[in-house]
Amino acid sequence: EVATNLPPNVRDQLLEYLHTWGEPTEQLAFLDLLRTTHGSLLFLLDYEAAAHYQLGNYQQVQMLVERRQRRSTTLASQMMEARALLGLGHEEHARAVADDISQAFATNVKAICTAAEVYATLGHFEQARDLLDSYLKRRKGDLQATVTLAALAQQHGQTDLMETYLQQLGAGISPNMSDELLQRLTEVLDQSDNRESANAAHLEQQRRQQLAFERLQRELAPYLLTADTSTDGLEELHLRRHNGPEAIDVSRKEERDIQLSTVRHFGFGTLREGQTQTIATVLRGQSILTVMPTGAGKSLCYQLPALTLPHMTLVISPLIALMKDQVESLPLKAQAQATFINSTLNEEELARRMEGVAHGEYKLIYAAPERLRQREFLRALRQGGVDLFVIDEAHCVSLWGHDFRPDYLFVQEARLELGAPTTLAMTATAPPRIRDEILDYIGNENGDGSASTNGESKKPQVLAMDIFRHNLHLSSVHFHNEEEKLAALLKFAAETEGSGIVYVNSRHKAEQLAYQLRQANVTAEAYHAGLENRGAVQDRFMNEETRVVVATIAFGMGIDKANIRFIVHFHPSRSLAAYYQEVGRAGRDGKPSQGVLFYSNNDWANLRRWAKADEHSIDFLEKVYAAIAAQLGMLKTEEAENDEAEEEADVDTTLAVPVDHHSADQVIQADEPVLGPVEIRRLQQVINTDETTVRVAVSVLERAGLIDRSFDFPQDLLVGVPKGLPAAAKKDEDFSFLLQGLALRPGQSANFKTVDIANFMGWPLDEVEGWLLDWQAAKWLSVKGSRRAMLIELPPRPDDLQERLQRLIDQSAIIAQRRIDDIIGYATAESCRHGYISAHFGSPPRTRCTVCDNCTGIRPELPERPDIPLLAPDDADIEPMIIDCLVSLPKPVGRSGLARILTGSLRAPVTADKARHFGQMKSLGESGVMGYIDDLLEDGRLRQYERQGYNVLAPTVKGRTQSELWLAEHPELAAYGDAPAVEEDAGDEEALPAEGDKYTALQKALWLWRRNCAAQQGQPPYVIMSNELMLRIAETRPQTEEELGQLPGMGEQRLQHYGPTILDLVKLNPHQEGDEQLMQAQRTAQATAIATAKEKI
Repeated sequence: EVATNLPPNVRDQLLEYLHTWGEPTEQLAFLDLLRTTHGSLLFLLDYEAAAHYQLGNYQQVQMLVERRQRRSTTLASQMMEARALLGLGHEEHARAVADDISQAFATNVKAICTAAEVYATLGHFEQARDLLDSYLKRRKGDLQATVTLAALAQQHGQTDLMETYLQQLGAGISPNMSDELLQRLTEVLDQSDNRESANAAHLEQQRRQQLAFERLQRELAPYLLTADTSTDGLEELHLRRHNGPEAIDVSRKEERDIQLSTVRHFGFGTLREGQTQTIATVLRGQSILTVMPTGAGKSLCYQLPALTLPHMTLVISPLIALMKDQVESLPLKAQAQATFINSTLNEEELARRMEGVAHGEYKLIYAAPERLRQREFLRALRQGGVDLFVIDEAHCVSLWGHDFRPDYLFVQEARLELGAPTTLAMTATAPPRIRDEILDYIGNENGDGSASTNGESKKPQVLAMDIFRHNLHLSSVHFHNEEEKLAALLKFAAETEGSGIVYVNSRHKAEQLAYQLRQANVTAEAYHAGLENRGAVQDRFMNEETRVVVATIAFGMGIDKANIRFIVHFHPSRSLAAYYQEVGRAGRDGKPSQGVLFYSNNDWANLRRWAKADEHSIDFLEKVYAAIAAQLGMLKTEEAENDEAEEEADVDTTLAVPVDHHSADQVIQADEPVLGPVEIRRLQQVINTDETTVRVAVSVLERAGLIDRSFDFPQDLLVGVPKGLPAAAKKDEDFSFLLQGLALRPGQSANFKTVDIANFMGWPLDEVEGWLLDWQAAKWLSVKGSRRAMLIELPPRPDDLQERLQRLIDQSAIIAQRRIDDIIGYATAESCRHGYISAHFGSPPRTRCTVCDNCTGIRPELPERPDIPLLAPDDADIEPMIIDCLVSLPKPVGRSGLARILTGSLRAPVTADKARHFGQMKSLGESGVMGYIDDLLEDGRLRQYERQGYNVLAPTVKGRTQSELWLAEHPELAAYGDAPAVEEDAGDEEALPAEGDKYTALQKALWLWRRNCAAQQGQPPYVIMSNELMLRIAETRPQTEEELGQLPGMGEQRLQHYGPTILDLVKLNPHQEGDEQLMQAQRTAQATAIATAKEKI
């Protein structure tokens, strides 16, 4: 009786809960009750058909759909009809329905997905894929289309394709994903190898079900008494069984031994949660991924095993600047057994430490990931023996992560070169998808994916600690502009005790805010990559001399300051992972601290703009590809291009045929791969960009299968022969042949080109250093490499080169947008903020906490904002204004979309500059505006119609006439809103001056190269190269160093330093039509200037 008399909104909520989370039999029982009271309402037939479909009663489904369609045919009923027909085996009929809905509702994702599922089930997977891909070209990153593609690819055994689409969903579980779609994704993940992502999906399902259940309980409370069936705590137990500390059993003996070792080496015996389990796992010889919050004691997890294991522990870390501090922070006795190998060491010190590594003198070695590409380093490690391989900041392995480091891509190969030692991967910020990628890197215990000796595959353990910080209060505040933010920051910093960090998006803003804070009597300093005295700023902050640091993201990595009381993000971070890493630097001492996020609508526009700017274009990647080919001698010369053009056209020509600038078509189509050294510095110079951008571009080309990068390659070798050669050396034919070619007597040494040695000995380039290091280990000779370059293999150019690159670019763009959506969702969330973050990182789900603004209502005390009047328009203006707004829009919208536009909502479907009266009815609220819209529909001034499966609005003749008359009387009210403001670029890059049209492309490229070289060397540009010489190079276009050296003003020294780079620029900037006229005009201008000067003299 109670159930049948529920109010319609509560009844519908209960129906939806049973449909999403309940059993179909429960839903049918409730529907039977409702039918006795209300009869066969149309929407009840829809729910009944869905329940029978879940039970596999396809005949009953078909009967219900027919009843429903006799009264009204909808898209939902047609989709259910197609599925029922498939279940009944009526394939042709099902295909016909699928064809109908895919054509009639081409922009409705549900229709497209249903049609694709029908096609795939009928065996036409490629047709299904083409349909969904074409939809995704219009609606990039659509969640339902992407999940559907992943599911269909999985069903058809295309695992790699499934992984591609799963990557596009982002690192965590998207909060924008519907409950039904989440269930579909969970099914896909359960049948894949992505166990961390699957675990996170189950947790998010539980969180959502609990939230839905609690909402339903609150709605039902006035109508019936219910027992407390809360599921609090179950979610956390679920996670801890999967990958929490309790998932790893530690015996009492192991625990006691670890505790005693900690006392012996570090002087304390109490370990934090997760440390004992991680240490016990690696001491057993099993690999593990440990995810611990910042400040939870990650270092001890490898430092203690390092001092306990018989051989060395290698720690790969990107934080070169902190390696020295990490070694010096060890106990004195342990410091003597630890060292670091990085670019800060001079040659003599580096050689001494490398010798110590080879002799096993160290227990703990810190090294940067780029060292792993040096055979000399790996050979020393193998000689000394490595028991434990540690990957710190392991999230850097992910190409799609927020902090990708290209050199981490080689970690797996280097690890296998070392014999696949036990591996410990550690990170503080690894959402489920990133964790799955890390596990791929450490998952093959035998180095080849084979099983262990007992026949079972060894899988790494996962220990993921709860990232919830009970002492960190999180809040988010919306502002209209930067001025409001500044006033709030000044008040907050002045009234909040303790040290703090304010994060901003540019160097200029860091300097500006630091000055404003000092003016408000807050001791503050700016910190960014452009400061020369960054270390001094950090020291003053650590020593409490500076209370607040205003910084870009360059500040904070590795800072061990426990008493930071607040973190303010004046601008949002570019990802949720980066945000939580930064805000996590507050309150490491366990005392109450705050993390406050300031945001405005403009911040989201800037994030999207910067994400777009960070994307590599196909042109840029082709440019890098061609520049690599140029260094490998695989770029067409201009003579070859002329010959090809003459053959194709069968006519004489005196000019080179224009080709696309930096096009990959310039690369020679070889039959076999070409292997050779490629210098990063030369790539930087010819492409005119920074080293990081070049390295990332190289990794993208490698990911696309266009190049294959191996160990780094020493272009020069210093080879020495000892005075007394061992007898075995004299008998070795290969070694004797090498000595003959080197022409070295005992006790002599000399420099040689590595390529020359390879050619003389007939060795592949990638094996030269290995052979020589083997002989060095046997004390037959000494060898030292220098001028290291990337060793790259260039396969034959594929026909689908551009398509491969476009796929990766699209993939990157979708994931970048997903990261922005995550941080927007966090900032604007109305639910528990810690719960939102936990869901993203796959931690125990939370529906409420005691340390966020949404759960407690406690927010920072901010100054009163300037009165922004939220006056409603006059009553007589409201209705015509609504119609006029609708008329002005560039695309159709529905009731809620129009209401969001008129109230200025962040979720409005268009920006302010695309709609008249944007935000003018903010005081009415969305529900108030929708009430007026309903009145306009009722009296016939607006009409509603279905467009691609969605209900949208349009003015009737009556409504349009009324709005036009009103607009004629009130033209002053017809203004559009302001376009989103564009803030300064976060990178503070200097814009290049315009060169005009009087120079050739080659001259412009030479000018940019000369300017960068001059800036790097602190020299005037004319010292690098004169304008006259650049013009001569453009006129003659030399193809070899000999031709270049013959130009007046080039000189031997300039040729030696810059020759290869200049030749690359010549090849990468081909002759274009009209170049002769431009250069002739320059010569004429020169002559005129000289004549004028002579006349004056």
